[in-house]
Amino acid sequence: MIARWPEEFRAAELVLGSIGLDETAKTPRVTKWNDDTLKYAKMAIADLESGKKFTTYELPGFVFKNKDDALGWMNYTVGYITAMDKGNKKDAVTYLYKASQAASDTASNSVVYETIGLYYFDEVNRLVEDVKAKIATQSKDDTEEVAKQKVEVIKQAVAQLNGTAERALDVYARAYKFAPKDEKNKAYRDKLYKNLQDVYKVRFGKPEGLDAYIASTTAKPLPNPTSPITPVFDPEPAAAPATSTSGSTTTTTPAPAAEKPDAKTPAKPVAKPAAAAKPQSGAVITAAKKKKA
Repeated sequence: MIARWPEEFRAAELVLGSIGLDETAKTPRVTKWNDDTLKYAKMAIADLESGKKFTTYELPGFVFKNKDDALGWMNYTVGYITAMDKGNKKDAVTYLYKASQAASDTASNSVVYETIGLYYFDEVNRLVEDVKAKIATQSKDDTEEVAKQKVEVIKQAVAQLNGTAERALDVYARAYKFAPKDEKNKAYRDKLYKNLQDVYKVRFGKPEGLDAYIASTTAKPLPNPTSPITPVFDPEPAAAPATSTSGSTTTTTPAPAAEKPDAKTPAKPVAKPAAAAKPQSGAVITAAKKKKA
């Protein structure tokens, strides 16, 4: 139908580009149609962005309010499946960021931000190990010149870690902000807050001040996760539980973030509601598509 009558049935791209999100949300996951879902979701994104005509943004059971809403959900679908089924979090963040910026329900969907956060979380843990490895190269037998060179390398690595940790805090703070506050979702919110605590300790070496940090960071625009991360240099190394000494120079070892977030995957993605349903901001529980009567 799409191939033969594209002007009349282009909205079918939105339907075929939605199936995988619902199926991936099931327990256990059903991923056999995800390649097709990615194909049609990307086709829909290209057609929407190029201004091709959609006679409607709705077919039974799959309803999008307008072009921007459809773009948000298609980008969310591609990003979520790319990260959680295909295991490619780096490429996924491009789509997830677009979903976060769309005039759509996806802009207040906690899972969008949490999935970006998983990418940063992996980077934080990688950089923690990199800093620890660089510190381990220090020796009491190093000459003063060699010791200074090693410290400079360590400072650069710590600054990169700081910048990455702040990016992670930013997206997890937004996930926490938009997560439902009802009792049913308490465990989910607690998991997000625990991840925030872990990364905050990596960045600042203390637990105090997290709530104020969440409030201030979510009041600012979200940094594009595909943009280079600016290293953040502190006047003094952040406090940490372990130190290494080389001659007269001491460096601190940052505490590692949790080995992995509490859950291997974020909460199930929100299903696109039918026309009659008006979801609450950030709802993350409904897994199955709501069907129109």
